[in-house]
Amino acid sequence: MSFSARLLSDLISVEAGATVPLSLEIINKDAAKDSLEIQIEGLDPEWTAIPVPVLNAESNETITEKIFFKPPRASESLAGNYPFVLKVRSLESGESKALQGILQIKTFHHLSMEILPKKGSVTPLRKVETFTLTVMNLGNTEHTLQLFGSDPEDTCAFEFEQDQVTIGPGHQKNIEVDVRATSSRIVSGSRLTGFSVSGRSIESPSLLTTAQAQLEQRPLLTPASIVALLLFIV
Repeated sequence: MSFSARLLSDLISVEAGATVPLSLEIINKDAAKDSLEIQIEGLDPEWTAIPVPVLNAESNETITEKIFFKPPRASESLAGNYPFVLKVRSLESGESKALQGILQIKTFHHLSMEILPKKGSVTPLRKVETFTLTVMNLGNTEHTLQLFGSDPEDTCAFEFEQDQVTIGPGHQKNIEVDVRATSSRIVSGSRLTGFSVSGRSIESPSLLTTAQAQLEQRPLLTPASIVALLLFIV
């Protein structure tokens, strides 16, 4: 008994979370009916699907069967090329064919950032509030982020524990950032300023993730406290 098998493409490109078919052509060259088993080696079993793992081919029949590749949209589906071997084996004779291919998983990006606490405060005696920044990479490729802070009125100054952070797919890192007011008030009302802390990917500058918080600038004395003090003295 004999048969031939070939892949209609040896390179399959797929986005994580999508499903892409690959056609397998088998020709039974023998005069008798044959049963043929299909297996894939070298890939995570969850990434592939073989709807009909055993085919029945009549004499001199040509069969085209589809194999599906479906890596999940998760950080574990790392971007890159994955060689695999597709094996076709005759259950009648034991004859086997090995076909090589490459599964190419495309890059996808998902950066996220959180900051705690959501609201901090400074005074003339306590000039710095420390926030904790949590950076998460939920994509499937590594990124190095350049960190920076901003506020609409430029009343805050930012000092990062490290101004660049490299984070692999599926990982997260915590970075401390000190925020201070650029001017201090001895006597005035409290002032609340909203600010943003952002991270921009050095590899892909169009990728930006941002977290927002508030800084309350409290004076040493408020008009109300001054009036209360004068009344107390009087």
